[in-house]
Amino acid sequence: MAEFYHEVFGLKEGKNFRDEDTLCVTDGTVDLLIRRTTNHSYMSMRQGLDHFGFAVESLENTKKDLADIAISFPPAAPKDIGGGIFGHITKEDMDGCQVGRFSLSDPDGIVLDLCEREASRSASS
Repeated sequence: MAEFYHEVFGLKEGKNFRDEDTLCVTDGTVDLLIRRTTNHSYMSMRQGLDHFGFAVESLENTKKDLADIAISFPPAAPKDIGGGIFGHITKEDMDGCQVGRFSLSDPDGIVLDLCEREASRSASS
């Protein structure tokens, strides 16, 4: 899989997460984590792109914004990934992601994993 993204998009090896089942490829701006799925029942449910991850300025503020959206425009409310017959499997898999800190799905059921953006070096100087 990594070779595909290397050859087609010119992505290079990125951050090392010290996990034999996780590989990161990057263009220097966007990181793509490729994770091996080890839960056989989960693998049979879907193949291919698993989820999108986003770095946000503040998880706390993002959660508040998501709650506000759910109230002001319910059709755009995010979904809990732990619901439904296989929700516990999805939740367990997402909890195993080394980067994300908060998982949900968009209104169409696409799984999203959020983490806080790393502070830039210039901001800490």
